[in-house]
Amino acid sequence: MIVVTGSTGLLGSHLLLELVRNNKPVRALIRKESRPEKILPVWKHYLDDPGFYLEKVEWVPADLTNRAEVFEALKNATMLYHCAGKISFHPADKKEMHRMNVSLPGILVDACLELGNIRLLHVSSIAAIGKSDQGEFREENGWPAGPQSYYSRTKTLGELEIWRGILEGLNAVIINPSVILGPGDWKRSSARIFDTIYRGLKYYTLGQTGFVDVQDVVQVMILLMESAISGERYIVNAENLSYKALFDKIAYALKVKAPCKYADRRITSLGWRMESLKYFFTGIEPRITRQSADTSHRKQAYSSEKLIELNGFRFRPIDDSITRIAQDYLRDVSLRNRY
Repeated sequence: MIVVTGSTGLLGSHLLLELVRNNKPVRALIRKESRPEKILPVWKHYLDDPGFYLEKVEWVPADLTNRAEVFEALKNATMLYHCAGKISFHPADKKEMHRMNVSLPGILVDACLELGNIRLLHVSSIAAIGKSDQGEFREENGWPAGPQSYYSRTKTLGELEIWRGILEGLNAVIINPSVILGPGDWKRSSARIFDTIYRGLKYYTLGQTGFVDVQDVVQVMILLMESAISGERYIVNAENLSYKALFDKIAYALKVKAPCKYADRRITSLGWRMESLKYFFTGIEPRITRQSADTSHRKQAYSSEKLIELNGFRFRPIDDSITRIAQDYLRDVSLRNRY
């Protein structure tokens, strides 16, 4: 039995689809307040009858920070894909980030060790890769030190829980994907970028980071899970792009105007302060925070050389990914306007 956490998120939903289409026995762990149908907006981009495949999954509602429920959900499992996590730069989410990004991996490690014979693939992040003094960030750079976002700290601590398990005999492998692009809930995760640009984003920054297609990440996960590799981590990144370049490409694919005003640190600093005030008085989640503003100006590049040397993996060009995702977005807009 294959178990997947985070199965209704962008990455988890794509992984789950690939597994069920290949007739793998899959158990998906979801929050008790969630529903399996939440996955359908993603699957409809790939399937004519997504509901048919929905019934092929064993859906298990569980509190993933309840040790007893996690242990019960992992009974008879042979493989565990851990995709669940919390991505946020909002200070109000610190408690939830620690719960999902640190406590949960520790519980899963304990369960895998106690139940035995469960191979774990843990989805970490490039946020858990240490700084590079020269050129691109690589796996051997270790983990971040010094000032960093709370998200980065929690992803680092969560990954260290996996390494703790490996030292205790856990059969596990780790991936550190860059920003994952794919169709999904256009108000959440990286899919939100397409919606924001379509609706009219005016400002850009000159920061840079890595980007990768969600389908590539899924392929890498399955390749590594089905290999004999353990005790290793792999950066999964297709291309390094500036935010300006990414926004321009998305705007072109969506046939809308690209952001044209440069936001320097003074402007983004004013922006996060105004959003903070709005949150204080209205409770509306800020679109930009102090940490996300700082991140938007950083120029970072990541290397997938270790993964490519392992099996010659070839990533999809990001231009092709953006074109495909933009078409999915425009179809959804057309359907929304029609009804």
